[in-house]
Amino acid sequence: MSAERLIALSWYRDQATAQEELGKLREAGLEPSVRGEYGRLDQPVEILVPESQFEAACARLGIRPEDASEAAFGPEVPPEPTPETRIFACPECRSGDTSKVPSYGGRALMAALVVMGVSAGFGKPEIGGVAIGLWMVAVVFLARHAGRYRCRNCGWEFRPENA
Repeated sequence: MSAERLIALSWYRDQATAQEELGKLREAGLEPSVRGEYGRLDQPVEILVPESQFEAACARLGIRPEDASEAAFGPEVPPEPTPETRIFACPECRSGDTSKVPSYGGRALMAALVVMGVSAGFGKPEIGGVAIGLWMVAVVFLARHAGRYRCRNCGWEFRPENA
């Protein structure tokens, strides 16, 4: 499989602006992808396009190709992407719009500890013990999602081969 190289087109700090730009690109028949997570101040959202569509995408958004990566973000240099923001193409639909599935085991533990604390406060510590026991069982089922990615386009969940 030889996937076409993706090129950074622009950076956005807010979801509304990024979605508006993505809509414009999709209306023009282009295939943009998103890298990053909305709401993270330390890492803006990056819009990527296949190398063959770069010039058309710049023209559609009114961006000069040489200024593409700083058009929406500003003249400051965006932070370097961390290893977990690598883009993996979906094996089902070949979309580059994928994201890592979060770990739910820690969240389930926090919920069990809260239930344990509240039940102890009401004088029923056995309920907290049951919550911890259920957490242990739940972690077995939640572990199957660890290290996986999910396609935002088709919903397919996969484990990248070369991650």
